[in-house]
Amino acid sequence: MRYMRRFDLDSNEISLIPAEGRAVWNPPPGHVAVYGAMLTCGVTLPFQPFITWFLAKARLAPAQLSPNSYRILMCMWHMWHRMKRPPPTPREIRHFYSLRPVGKTGIYFL
Repeated sequence: MRYMRRFDLDSNEISLIPAEGRAVWNPPPGHVAVYGAMLTCGVTLPFQPFITWFLAKARLAPAQLSPNSYRILMCMWHMWHRMKRPPPTPREIRHFYSLRPVGKTGIYFL
C-alpha cells in the first residue's frame, strides 16, 4: 500500500499480491510484475522507453533484473540525458557493466 500512495498508483490497475499458483516471475497473461524497489530506483509505470528497450534487448522480464541494476540504468540514462546525448547504447552499457546471473534464480544484475 505504501508504494501505491507514494507513487500515485491506481489500485484498480495494480495487484500487489500474486494469486494462487502465481509468482512474480509468472504473472497472468497481459500483466507484468514489478518490485516496489524498482519504483524507488526511478522506474515508472508505464516503463520508460529506455528501460523497455533494455529489457527487450536483454530478453528479460522486469522482475528478473535486480533493483540495483535499475539504479545503474537510470543513472546512466540520466547522465547521457544531461549531456544531451541519446540514451546509452548496448555497447556503452557493456563497456562499463556486464549482465550476470544470480546463481540459478533467474535474476540478473549489472
